[in-house]
Amino acid sequence: MKDNVVKGTIFKYHCPFCEESFFISYDFLYHDMEKNLMIFYSEDEQSQKAMQKEWSNYKSNNTEDDIFAMVQNVSAHYVHRIVNNRNSLAEKIGLFDEGFDDRIIELMKLITMKSLSKNNNLHPDEIIYLGKDSESEKHTFGIVIDGELRFTYPLHLQLYANLAEKFMEQFDNEKSETYIINNHWAKDFLLSEKMAQEI
Repeated sequence: MKDNVVKGTIFKYHCPFCEESFFISYDFLYHDMEKNLMIFYSEDEQSQKAMQKEWSNYKSNNTEDDIFAMVQNVSAHYVHRIVNNRNSLAEKIGLFDEGFDDRIIELMKLITMKSLSKNNNLHPDEIIYLGKDSESEKHTFGIVIDGELRFTYPLHLQLYANLAEKFMEQFDNEKSETYIINNHWAKDFLLSEKMAQEI
């Protein structure tokens, strides 16, 4: 099941009449009970807001209902994420499978973008986590320019460790969970920390 989600085949439909295959978009909740992870995929903004409200209610409402209290207790130990495209869904699954924190990874992506722009005059559309290289066994980013994957770039574990040491305690002490973790979140976070000009 997980492979079908990561590869996107779960969203692929084959028409028995015209013999064409195409992707269809529908709301999908990925639930990994072993990792205490839920990722909600939807391209509809209203559905995203509804899920955010539902998850927030689980955590904030006081209740004497035993079943609801049990759901609250379970939810408190979960990581919840919302994504709006299939690639982000696959990426999040891969990151958490490898034990990475996606908040640190998004900060790393932003740092990598700025480095490529400053040192190589390259301006990526986005950077995606590709997993481990089959030959080198090293974790890699994919650099997307003009809509195409142009080359790979190493994910520096020492930088990951440095950022984790600097920010993880702060993340863990946040009173409310942030459900949408992406490039926009990373920029806003660094601006709030007044660090945007430092990287």
